[in-house]
Amino acid sequence: MADLGLEVWITEMDVPIVTPVTPDKLAAQAQTYRQMFETCLAAPNCKAFIVFGVYDGGYALPPFLAREGVTAQGQWAAALLFDESFRPKPAYEALAEVLRR
Repeated sequence: MADLGLEVWITEMDVPIVTPVTPDKLAAQAQTYRQMFETCLAAPNCKAFIVFGVYDGGYALPPFLAREGVTAQGQWAAALLFDESFRPKPAYEALAEVLRR
């Protein structure tokens, strides 16, 4: 995309987890956030990395997951960087670690 002169904006980033939420799934989620963030930072044409929300308690499923008839409707959770009590999740720590480097 950079070779074409196109800018990339990662917006509304979230990584929903199929319930039940487990430590292994949270670790995998953190790795996905980390990889996406590192990719964005490494690309001069990546201009933004914006998450979909702040904490899981205020998270609303994207329409394509929330609409009637979706097989996995109601099975997605814990998509953001802070849990329902505003405690940082492994995904938050992963992004903070990237920034510290």
